[in-house]
Amino acid sequence: MAMCTNLLQGQASEWALLRRHSSEDLFGVQICGAYPDTVARTVELIEQECTIDFIDINMGCPIDIVVNKGAGSALLTKPMRMKVRTAYFEGKNRIDSLIADIGSWGASAVTIHGRSRQQRYIKLADWDYIYQCARKAPITLPVVGNGDVFHF
Repeated sequence: MAMCTNLLQGQASEWALLRRHSSEDLFGVQICGAYPDTVARTVELIEQECTIDFIDINMGCPIDIVVNKGAGSALLTKPMRMKVRTAYFEGKNRIDSLIADIGSWGASAVTIHGRSRQQRYIKLADWDYIYQCARKAPITLPVVGNGDVFHF
């Protein structure tokens, strides 16, 4: 596990943890950070500098030095909200099949943008689909619909 702040500061010992050996067919890295902007900057930097297949964000580290900085398992004490789109490809909606699981993953709420990634912003949001997902969500998981805000 590499600490985001150490990677951003350029610590060689931390970057050594992200080296891929030529024998590794599948390679991922695990990072740990307390703040979304720090984690996001770290992910961007890793994608530029490393050859990886995935990045794992550690929300389970129990070590005091990590937890006391607000990272690792300390993140489990903060409300986690998710924002998703209906799917990646147009016509292949899948959030309705995941909505029950999202609640069990620990999310305190989910916002559904009513378009797929492929649709971007060129079509109107599918409010009927958002409603369908909301009806399938556990009673304890608030669902917020999102999309079609063109001005305010």
